[in-house]
Amino acid sequence: EVTEEALREAFIPFGPISLIELPVDESTGLIRGYAFVEYVDPMDCREALDNMNYNELYGQTIRVSFAHGTTKHAVWEMGEEEREEHKRDIEAMAGVRILPAKP
Repeated sequence: EVTEEALREAFIPFGPISLIELPVDESTGLIRGYAFVEYVDPMDCREALDNMNYNELYGQTIRVSFAHGTTKHAVWEMGEEEREEHKRDIEAMAGVRILPAKP
């Protein structure tokens, strides 16, 4: 099982990390099998993605992708102002999502 410290060690070479999240399943108390690593600088996020996607972490191949926020409704249902705000929010994100790779 991967720990926050293990993720920090694996991802810190790409830049300062502002947050690491390991979501836990409330019914079992176990980590759900994915994590989020948020960087201070979005360019560091890109470096982590380019270098860690389909790389091995503790004997398991991982997939790394950009983490995107959720919206209350579909983008095409948003007004122009809300769409612009959503776009700014996404551009400001500096996080990656880590999942086990499918065989």
